Amino acid sequence: MGKAADLSEFDRGQIVMTRRFGTSITETARLVGCSRSAVVSIHAKWINDGDTSSRCQGVDRPRVIKKKDIEDCLAC
Repeated sequence: MGKAADLSEFDRGQIVMTRRFGTSITETARLVGCSRSAVVSIHAKWINDGDTSSRCQGVDRPRVIKKKDIEDCLAC
């Protein structure tokens, strides 16, 4: 079972919807295939922020600029 940050946006949406329909935390975790703590975490984030996206999204290494890209740009 993955951490809350490892779940897809679809799985996060399933968690929110099943909880809104009144499904228990345990049953929701079983249906989605994740831990109970992930269900609690995602549902609480949705209640508090109105969003289920991971905090870690968009945190990547900067892209490497290739020498060819610079030469092409300077030729313009």
